Amino acid sequence: MRDPGHIQLQTSPAEQAQYGVGPVLGHSPQTGQRPASRTVEHETGTFPDGRPFDIKAVRSPALAAGQDKVMKDAPIRHDHGHMTPEQAERFKSFEGKPVSPEYQTVRDNCVTGYDQMFSGVMDRPPLNPPVGTRPQDIADANKDVRTDGSDLKRK
Repeated sequence: MRDPGHIQLQTSPAEQAQYGVGPVLGHSPQTGQRPASRTVEHETGTFPDGRPFDIKAVRSPALAAGQDKVMKDAPIRHDHGHMTPEQAERFKSFEGKPVSPEYQTVRDNCVTGYDQMFSGVMDRPPLNPPVGTRPQDIADANKDVRTDGSDLKRK
């Protein structure tokens, strides 16, 4: 994940070779030629920690989850372990379509998309982060989740 702007699920080269999964799942707006339906709106609200935000928010059709650009320079990475075959199948189920049809900077963004994909791949209930949750906050909430379920056995 990149602070403060983006979060995604990345696979290892070993998982890609073993299961035929792509390198990444993410939720991003379409880029390049601007779609006619892309808009920029003014959004205000409050972060979960109580700080206010006031930003220009993009609303645009979303890319397919597997088309997200791999972040190679992400300063924060959490290794959840090697995927199981079942997790790889669930990962593949997200690749060819957007998590939701539209990307919105504040309400339907990379954090909410990540939550849906992560919980889907890991077969866990979603966290349903509140509006304004930052990528680093949801990454921290999931940092101890393990593909083998060992984090559940410790509780």
